[in-house]
Amino acid sequence: AATWHRGKIDKAIESVGLVHRVKPLGPADTLRWVQGRVEKEHRASIDRGAAERLVRRVGCNLARLDSELAKLAAMTPEGRGISTALVDEAVPLSREEKAWVIQDSILSGGAGRGIATLHELLGVSRQSDVLAQAAPCGGADAAVGSGSSADSQGSQTVGSGGRCNTVSC
Repeated sequence: AATWHRGKIDKAIESVGLVHRVKPLGPADTLRWVQGRVEKEHRASIDRGAAERLVRRVGCNLARLDSELAKLAAMTPEGRGISTALVDEAVPLSREEKAWVIQDSILSGGAGRGIATLHELLGVSRQSDVLAQAAPCGGADAAVGSGSSADSQGSQTVGSGGRCNTVSC
């Protein structure tokens, strides 16, 4: 709850101890925590850019960050710090970053490149590559299927919501 209403339990605790409000860390505090934690617990160092990238990818979940730090520290050669390149290689993209990767590939390489990127991301995520299965192309009289068909030239017709769109790859 956003507000705390003091009750009998608070008075009982204060008679023998302390009641302290704990708030989740924000990104700046989380960044400082990452830099301190990797040195103290994992006996490694991390570049500031790598720490920022790690927090951006994982968020402020300290348990997950600690797990990623342990993995990164184990992968780092002795005497070297955890680098941005290692974070990019070893820490998976967040859902938000995946969306930007798809958008960037569509804007820079067209629909074919966007679809190829989408298939790569789906392969890595181990999710089904069936995105829409609302209605098959050809209307209500068409046979029930996956909602898509391919022609001999590599174009694929995808149906969704009663509409058909052709995508060439």
